[in-house]
Amino acid sequence: MVIRSEKYWRNSMLKRLFFILVGLSCFSHSFPQEAISYPSWDEFYNDIKSRNFEKPILFLKQNLSEIESESNDAFPDSVYIGMTTVLTSIYIQCNQPYAADSLLNHSITYLLESKKTSKFAYALYIAYGGLLAQLQNYNLAIIYLSSARDYLKAKDDKSENYAVTQSMLALCHLNVDSIEIAKHEIDESMNLIELSNSMYTLSNKMSIYQKASAIYYELGLLNDANKYMQIAYELSKDDDRFVTEFISSALNMSISLMNQGRYSESLEILHQLEQKPLTDSEQINVCQNIYLANYFLNDEAETVKYANLSSDYIQKISSDVMSSFPAFTIEDLWQKSAMQLKINMGILEKFHSNALAVMMSYNNALYLKNFSFSQMQSIRDISQKNDKIRMILDESKRVKSTLFSGNVSYYEDLNTLEKELIKELKEMPDHEKIVNVYTWEDVKKTLKPNECAIEIVSFSGFVNSETKDDDNGHLKYGALILTSTLDTPLFVNLCSYKELYNVLVNAFVEKEIGINELYKRNNLVLYNLIWSHIKPYLSNIKTIYWSPALDMQDINMGFIPCPNGKYVNEEFDIRIVSSTSIICKESYKSELSKVSIYGGIKFSKSTENNNSSDSYRGIVLDELNNETRGDFGYLKATEIEADSIYILVRNNNIDAFLYKGDDASESSFRNLDGKPTSIIHMATHGFYLDGYMKYADYFNKLIPYSVNNSSMLFSGLLLADANNTLSESNDRNVLDDGVLTAEEISWIDLSNTQLTVLSACETAIGRSFQEGIGGLLKAFKNAGVEHIVASLWKVPDSSTSKLMVSFYRFLLSGDEIHNALLKAQKETSHIYPDPYYWAGFIVLD
Repeated sequence: MVIRSEKYWRNSMLKRLFFILVGLSCFSHSFPQEAISYPSWDEFYNDIKSRNFEKPILFLKQNLSEIESESNDAFPDSVYIGMTTVLTSIYIQCNQPYAADSLLNHSITYLLESKKTSKFAYALYIAYGGLLAQLQNYNLAIIYLSSARDYLKAKDDKSENYAVTQSMLALCHLNVDSIEIAKHEIDESMNLIELSNSMYTLSNKMSIYQKASAIYYELGLLNDANKYMQIAYELSKDDDRFVTEFISSALNMSISLMNQGRYSESLEILHQLEQKPLTDSEQINVCQNIYLANYFLNDEAETVKYANLSSDYIQKISSDVMSSFPAFTIEDLWQKSAMQLKINMGILEKFHSNALAVMMSYNNALYLKNFSFSQMQSIRDISQKNDKIRMILDESKRVKSTLFSGNVSYYEDLNTLEKELIKELKEMPDHEKIVNVYTWEDVKKTLKPNECAIEIVSFSGFVNSETKDDDNGHLKYGALILTSTLDTPLFVNLCSYKELYNVLVNAFVEKEIGINELYKRNNLVLYNLIWSHIKPYLSNIKTIYWSPALDMQDINMGFIPCPNGKYVNEEFDIRIVSSTSIICKESYKSELSKVSIYGGIKFSKSTENNNSSDSYRGIVLDELNNETRGDFGYLKATEIEADSIYILVRNNNIDAFLYKGDDASESSFRNLDGKPTSIIHMATHGFYLDGYMKYADYFNKLIPYSVNNSSMLFSGLLLADANNTLSESNDRNVLDDGVLTAEEISWIDLSNTQLTVLSACETAIGRSFQEGIGGLLKAFKNAGVEHIVASLWKVPDSSTSKLMVSFYRFLLSGDEIHNALLKAQKETSHIYPDPYYWAGFIVLD
């Protein structure tokens, strides 16, 4: 039997303390008397056991500092290493991964620079590997853990520490889908336990049994998995020396019982755990498992209560952790918290009429969609007031750009810069204001009487062996609707993910024909799937703030046909937003001071590849082979478009700068960083890649040097000389290679830019691993742009040029951005009646 939390149970195993026993075994030497601030070793250990960490942290930091200041060998290396690993384990329990990372990097550097060697040095590699595993950087964790394992193997030391390291490697290999390797490693660990049972400390035995259980569950060997989980639980429950181990074992034992349908027994264990001194991270796991058990027992009040508690803890931990990491480094960390918040919204399947469940889901959606943008923008705002932070940010951007050329040696430089940034941010008095968290109440207070906010969320109910054939486990869409007159948000069930996906796939496969069919006025497919469920709640509403999710982002909601023959935007003012919390933020509108215009770009140095083309403003592929890239042709209409917009802007007495031909380089775009540019217009080829097949040589090279997810690398814009870059696999100057990825854009400061117009193909497409937007839209939002005009599909060159010139004519005549685009779309429809030619563009606020 499988329940939806199983993946999180497996991942949560990595949060267990791998290090503390290794640390304590190295820590067995006595300290010089003057360095001791504890009356006895037992009292120190009791504080750790009781999870009173404040005094142990100060004690360990004091002693580590004294060891480093000693010029003699008064302290054995093993003491230093032991204290480091214990302090690392404490930081992990306190949800301070940054502090653990900083400590381990510092300690390893100290040992190397002092030329100290120790037979215990491998313990730091084990600790660092465990930390990296918790941060879900499994590949790098495998490197460190393998080094420690190989060291022990070379010493012919297949004892306790070897077995522990093998089990940690097994769990890492499981998470990178190397299941056979994981099975071999955990089997070896288990064999060593059986052969040398007496030499294993109890804590390490528990740790190995827990990891064995997780791996056997993944392999489908449920009887063995349950057996090993039971052993770990029984070993820990009657010995109060092992509070951490008991919490870990009891949590996973409760999930094992749920997998067997024994929900009441599971709850008994979980409520016992509530009485223990839990960290925030453990509170999340306990609350999630309590509400899952109650969900299956149909106890609405308890399910909703503990789902809310879990969400509160997740947001608290996320805010604390994210505030300790610069925006460059948080993507992988954020994914985990985001997914946990999404899972909590699964209770909507059964209890969607419960006000507390709906309010929680709305707040979770706001947090999911808003967090990463607000953090980046807040750090940027702080940098404007702090010269040192601004210098660190500038240098970080330069170094990270260098990494894109494949120069791995700069990785440590970036690591150092990011730690300097963290230090400076923490010393600022308004550090806590870096993360802005909005709630549904904040949105309600901001809404006007004729306005409505709609958060689209995806959710999936939980399944067990008794309900696996029903509809609970399928991903669905829901609308969370809020107006100024509602006491709480309302939940409305929409279509399933599969229903919408099939409609959109069928339309996009047919390209022009399919899209025209989808948006023609008498086609009610999208209306029936989405709008018909929402419209009854929109009485007296004029303006709708619409925040989509997943494939809902691929729809132009304003042009959904209705039964009365009108489009939605003929009855409502649709404002597409990254999050409805956007209305809580102060918007600015200043006089247009400068417009930068790109068009008529030469994508190749050779003239033969710059022939006139009336093709799409996007990827050109060989129809017979998806792996073969065709050249990006010259877009003749973009030159006409750029020239026309330039003239319109200049005629309105606004400074305009035109970048064409070879001058439309990537470096020219980078020069906009921090400049007072009101509008940026990009008429070029855009790309959105949904896999690793296309342009593999160029794009796959970027991934190892990026801490971000690939969704930000596989979207972008092409500038001068891009064709030559994409046809070559050698290292290049990526600061000016003509391939401007979404990730590169996200580092640039465009906070002075009111509007960016992406007059290219599929610039509104791009998935985030969270609920919110990704790709180019996320990139320009991270860069600080207020409004973005972008496209939902591959747009033709000529019609797009006419649409854009019309848009600027209305905009410069005084129309607001949304109205200007709607008027331009209506005007273009008189020349090109089919929606395919003009309905693909949206405005994202």
